[in-house]
Amino acid sequence: MDYMFDFQHLRDTLEAHCPQMKAYASISDLHDVPSLLTPIDFKTNDVFGEWEEMARVSTIPAPAHWKAKFDIYIEAIRSTKRLNSRPQGDPYRVQLMPSGMGFPVYSDSPETRHDISALLRFRRDARLLAGAALFKLSGKYGANVDPRSGRDGDGFAGIHLRIDADVEDELGKSIPEFAYQASESVKYVTDTGLKIAFLATGGPRETITEFVEGAREFNLTVVTKEMLLEGGDLEQLRKLTYDQQAIVDYEIMKHATKMVGLGMSKFSGDLAIARAEAYGRKPILKVPEPDDTMMWKDEHTTLFWRMPGVDWAKWVKAWWP
Repeated sequence: MDYMFDFQHLRDTLEAHCPQMKAYASISDLHDVPSLLTPIDFKTNDVFGEWEEMARVSTIPAPAHWKAKFDIYIEAIRSTKRLNSRPQGDPYRVQLMPSGMGFPVYSDSPETRHDISALLRFRRDARLLAGAALFKLSGKYGANVDPRSGRDGDGFAGIHLRIDADVEDELGKSIPEFAYQASESVKYVTDTGLKIAFLATGGPRETITEFVEGAREFNLTVVTKEMLLEGGDLEQLRKLTYDQQAIVDYEIMKHATKMVGLGMSKFSGDLAIARAEAYGRKPILKVPEPDDTMMWKDEHTTLFWRMPGVDWAKWVKAWWP
């Protein structure tokens, strides 16, 4: 877990506020509990069986009844011959598997969403690097890094281009080409009047350089985390894996006055909701659905390139702020 998240923060928070719960860093810490050695593989939609209609549902229907269905499903598994020899009261382990069905997060109260989301923080070294980059962005470039201040004119824009080399084949076929993403992003930023933009990087170096240089023609200064960090901070950044480095981008982008990204990107989508929760003046579910060319549009973030066949109202309910 500590590959991406601050496990110590999770453990300390649970110990302080939920002493009845314990978080273990590894299953190896429970090597002396035999009933935990064999996990029960579980997907969110398993409780509904193999119903064909459920394959088309992106979020759990009737979430208030889901826990009861989950309990029944797990107990049925535990009563099979494979697990029946173990005492009924023994602890068991459920291993969550990838599923196309998400929990409708917004069926919970705002307080619940906030508190559960706050349990997970990204790893500390990546957050410190983001802080150093924001300090440089504020000092050297004079950018306001607090969207809550109301000073939009001297802030900075956040840009995310989906040009990463690890794009899945099927997803990659539907992602718009770099030229389109670049032109839409620059147009959005120039319309805001902002002169400084931060580009989240993860794609080919030559493509990033092309974008940075091309933006100058529109009187737009684009910087990256590699351009903002120096010395030991830059060395530390280069020691991180590509997905750990993305945490630095994410934490910086949260502070952008305006942000533009791609609607089919989970990175951009998660930021849109996190930013709306942090800075928005109305509940997420009251944000109007944009037109057919956009996935999201509010006063802080715009996500262009709408995914065909996606129900926006359900899509937004299954994302954590």
